Amino acid sequence: MKKLLSIFAISTIISPGIVAVASCSVPTSSVSTLVDGKEKFKIKSGDDIKEISSIDLFSNEKSKMLSIFTMQILEALTFSETKYQSSEKLNAKKKSLGINGLNLSLEKLINESFTEENNLPKFTDNTNGSFKEAYFSTNDTKFLSVNYNMNINLSEDALDENGKWESELASTYTGDYSKVMKADANFNSDGKLENIEKSDKDENKRLDYFLNLTWSQAYEDLFKSSNLESFKDKGVYTLEESQANELYEVLKNLTDPVAQELISIDKDVFKTIHSQLRTVKTKLKNGILMLSKFDESLVNNDKETKIIPYEKDSEGNQTNKTEFFNLQEGWEFFENSSKNLQSNETLIYAKADVENIPEINFEFDSQNSKGDKFNIKISGLNNLIVGFSLMGAKIGQTTNEDKSKKDEMIYWYEPVVYQFNKTTMFKAGIENMFETLDTKKVNIIVEKNNLT
Repeated sequence: MKKLLSIFAISTIISPGIVAVASCSVPTSSVSTLVDGKEKFKIKSGDDIKEISSIDLFSNEKSKMLSIFTMQILEALTFSETKYQSSEKLNAKKKSLGINGLNLSLEKLINESFTEENNLPKFTDNTNGSFKEAYFSTNDTKFLSVNYNMNINLSEDALDENGKWESELASTYTGDYSKVMKADANFNSDGKLENIEKSDKDENKRLDYFLNLTWSQAYEDLFKSSNLESFKDKGVYTLEESQANELYEVLKNLTDPVAQELISIDKDVFKTIHSQLRTVKTKLKNGILMLSKFDESLVNNDKETKIIPYEKDSEGNQTNKTEFFNLQEGWEFFENSSKNLQSNETLIYAKADVENIPEINFEFDSQNSKGDKFNIKISGLNNLIVGFSLMGAKIGQTTNEDKSKKDEMIYWYEPVVYQFNKTTMFKAGIENMFETLDTKKVNIIVEKNNLT
């Protein structure tokens, strides 16, 4: 198989920021990502139908999470002792995959070439040797697609525009899960950030509050004005940029002190503040489908929002606590000093509530004269970790006479990556990337595609 070392096109399945993670020598062919056999899903709004890609069901503004996860699995499946150009690169990849990742190598599973036969997955080849012949041939073989069997609940062909993506196998992340912390970012007269402090105006709100707050709710008396009739039911922080500019001009012509206070900032700043959550609201309107069940990690039994940044040992004692959370008093973004915002370098994660994620199927093309294609079914992938990333938005600004200023900020967490490591956020060069995976519980079955 002369191009096993270049078996899939990294740039077609992962987000740009993760490209550096991949091995060298990737081809130009693409790997299609399907969910329940579909590349696209439909959302119905009245008589209009719009489409969303299967990848974007799982994505937020920062990350194509399903693509990054697919890349991790393919890195392990396609590992070969002959794939790398130097012993240094080979050893680096072995260190990155770790024993558990190496145990998923199709080359090693087919040839039974493990130096340590510990925790090996169950591997079944139902093709009477034809897959082995294809996999090690000199043809330009490649993976064609990956399908995630999520069993998404759809009563009709399309999701209603106000509906949520739902599956009995997975959670759906929404603004209800996102507890918000207010903070003040203080800048000196030279525009340099001096510190970020927890705001004394923190109201213990969730993200949905800011996404759905209307002008008439926030400024009831002001928006009784007939001049503002067309804006009263629009979102305070979710306007279109053109609407924000228009509102600014209308407010300029009003003598009401509240109106004048609202436009005491630059027009571009006003536009930014009152439109920047629009894309977040659009994305979270139908929810972000997750790769497994995480409900117990995201909310308490009384539905109070939480995210668990640690695990408990067998006796229930807390382990791996991050210093930026005070779990006795509730979910916090700050150290006890309230001066330092939690860094994205800190892995904040939750472990899946159920042992296994849904089954994954890869389609492999032999490129032989018979046109043979094979399905590689992987079930039993377990102990999945979701990593969260700190998100933020500016919702206010106060400028002083000396040109120093205070930005009123809100921060929240969103899922950003799925992985099998609870030590480090997945990135290029991460070691032991399949740390939490119990590979002996994984089942890999290869079958001939019945369509060929």
